[in-house]
Amino acid sequence: MSGESTTTRSPEELNLSREISELRDNPGIAYEDLFSSNKMQSSEYPDKPGIRVALDTPLEVAVSSRSDVEQDLMAVLALGEDVAVGIVRARDESGDEVKYLSLLNNNHSDNDGRARLVVELKPGTPVIIRRGMLEKLMGKEGVASGVSGTHCAVELDSSGILTVVDEKSTNGTTVFSNATKGHPSRFRDVGIWSQSSVESKKLIDANREALRVSRASRIGRFVVDQ
Repeated sequence: MSGESTTTRSPEELNLSREISELRDNPGIAYEDLFSSNKMQSSEYPDKPGIRVALDTPLEVAVSSRSDVEQDLMAVLALGEDVAVGIVRARDESGDEVKYLSLLNNNHSDNDGRARLVVELKPGTPVIIRRGMLEKLMGKEGVASGVSGTHCAVELDSSGILTVVDEKSTNGTTVFSNATKGHPSRFRDVGIWSQSSVESKKLIDANREALRVSRASRIGRFVVDQ
């Protein structure tokens, strides 16, 4: 059976599966698996048990210091073996930052070899990762076969703690974090995970403007609506 399933998987899926195995075999990388069969207890998020990760140590610096925006890969979520999502932190010269989810696209002939932006990760706002969401991003069906219809929930709190909860997925979820240096892997390659500095800067600027408007609105009558 295993030989039969291998022939139906694309080279990109096989490559990604191999790289996820390399991450698991690397003693310098902390990881933990969430499996719906033994982890799920209750029916409502966020009461379900999950994995909580402090996003304080990057897996890897995703963009060199020559970029306008410094970007770090903070954690990786492997959704089964063949699809993965990264949590990337982008920070500009002022120190303002955003964290976003980035879908690994291991096919370098598509999307210029760069991961696709899934969504900005905002504190207190859970993100549900679903198969349909990822296939829509990729523009075709069948590219996220290892992802369940509703796979996992991801939430960041104001102190930088990431909570990942498996939502009764078929293939489980693996959370990788806190790598040591000295184990280079293409899985953590610059060109795969980060968005362009221009796009990341737009996210930062949009957040900065939203904060400015929020602060201004508290002034009341001195604010002139645009």
